[in-house]
Amino acid sequence: DFSTAISLSPNSPSSINSRGLAYEKQGRLDEAVQDFSRAIELDPGNAIFLHNRGLVLRNMGKYEDAVRDYTLALKLDPKSVSAYENRGYSYRKLGNFEKAVSDYTKALNLDGSRIKTLNNRAFCYARSGMYAEAVRIFFRLQLFFTFYTSHTHTHIYIYTFHRLRTTQMSFDLIRRIAMHIIIVVYLMTRKAISRKPLQILRKF
Repeated sequence: DFSTAISLSPNSPSSINSRGLAYEKQGRLDEAVQDFSRAIELDPGNAIFLHNRGLVLRNMGKYEDAVRDYTLALKLDPKSVSAYENRGYSYRKLGNFEKAVSDYTKALNLDGSRIKTLNNRAFCYARSGMYAEAVRIFFRLQLFFTFYTSHTHTHIYIYTFHRLRTTQMSFDLIRRIAMHIIIVVYLMTRKAISRKPLQILRKF
């Protein structure tokens, strides 16, 4: 096992990192952090090790520490979609929706097919009061649900809002409808749905 391998080669960062991943899967998060930290000490230029520790810290609710690790990881690997997504999630949990939107946007610029990331960005737009941007994203999500899924109820919610927005509506009503769609789309995208590349989304 990994512990045996480490005993034979105690300064092997890859073995220590692998044991950290095993600890994470077992829910032994403190031990996972210790192993990832040791791997980083041995190989500080490895973005994967930083990302792994950042993910565990994020799952432990240590969002500020997670942000620091993801920031370092992104300096080493500025094209890591998952690092942007996870740092965005950490910013979101810290209530920094502006930075969360920025990270989600960078992730989508690298991979525009990530529907959950698109939904998360819309959520942050809405939480920061940018309802027009949130609604614009939902029309992009409408393309996803129209062409790649059969979630009829989601079609109805988005179509209803599309119809209502052409009428005289108060700002508060727009806000409440937008938030309702956020909840519905979030619940739907958490289910096992198609994740085919949606190149059409890049056009919007």
